[in-house]
Amino acid sequence: MGFFNLIILKMELEDYYNYIDNHFLHDLRKNFLKKFKHIISKSILDREPKTIETFVFLDKFYTSKRIDEPSRFEIEYRKRIEVVWHYKFIDSFHGETYSEKFTFWVVGYINKTQGSYSPEILDENQLHLKELQEIRLKNIQEQGIKSLATYKDSNEKDAISKFLTTCRTANAPKLKNDYHKVLDIIYTHRDNTYLISDLMTFYPYIFDFTKGKQRHNGKEYFTYFPSFYDQQYYYISSSLTQSTYNYWDKIGAVINHFFPTKLKTTQVFFPKVIENLAERFKSDPNFLWLLDFKENEYKDLNKKRKYIVHYEGLEAKFMKEYSENNMNETGIKKLQTDKSGLIDYFKNLHEKSIIGFERMLKLIENNCK
Repeated sequence: MGFFNLIILKMELEDYYNYIDNHFLHDLRKNFLKKFKHIISKSILDREPKTIETFVFLDKFYTSKRIDEPSRFEIEYRKRIEVVWHYKFIDSFHGETYSEKFTFWVVGYINKTQGSYSPEILDENQLHLKELQEIRLKNIQEQGIKSLATYKDSNEKDAISKFLTTCRTANAPKLKNDYHKVLDIIYTHRDNTYLISDLMTFYPYIFDFTKGKQRHNGKEYFTYFPSFYDQQYYYISSSLTQSTYNYWDKIGAVINHFFPTKLKTTQVFFPKVIENLAERFKSDPNFLWLLDFKENEYKDLNKKRKYIVHYEGLEAKFMKEYSENNMNETGIKKLQTDKSGLIDYFKNLHEKSIIGFERMLKLIENNCK
């Protein structure tokens, strides 16, 4: 335990807050322009401002709450800070002075028992990004979205250990950069976990095609008013389509290393690899699972991906289908079903991608002895 942690352990909570206040007060007053250029507008920075003085105003009290869920910290705390930055421009002939106001937040965590602490100062954009990540993690936990990043098998082995053990004990040429290859697979899967969570975040606010029913001159039609939430929902879905496709190509590349095909490097894609190994492993249950996935879920995914990449984006596709069906209630209901079903569609693919990871390793383990 470091000296600073020992100090924290002996401090009362209020004393600790005062210590943090003084630390950040000093930093803001002395280093504002140096450390926080990213929140100052470009038009100001272009004229080379020079700080005259920085005033810092802190809320009187911290808001704190005890952390109930599993964590290495016991308390989360926050305090709002207002900063007034006075400056002038080097090229000013008349010595005019200017000022800008900014809001910051001290956000941190404390474990009084162990003397652990983690304070940081955030601008408002950082705070929003931090809160977005908290929403993501909450969705993942509550919806039970699994990720290779937190994967454990029945023997409590994580994805990295499982991959490296299988690849390094296989009776086959060594896989170069195996550690980085498995990280690439895991990071891609983790990114998809976040994207699915983001879909869930935006979903409650997207426009429901079936709710825009109107009547005019004796005819029924459906209006559609897409918003920022809809745009993000389509954008994230498109990103998931491509990223999920990329994940499976990484799986295909590993399989191709241990069971070399005659494919050129530029042809090593998941479906091509599986097709070229179909005869060799026609009785292997792990390969048959991969083959079935390739013929069904993957085929459907790639069809959707090709349409988005080569013809029109997902948002434009939905808009076109709305335009073609805005006086057709059956068509509108189907369109809404397709839109609402994107979360479950990607969740299913996401779960299958973990199974595919396991099947790949089993295939190597059983056939490279």
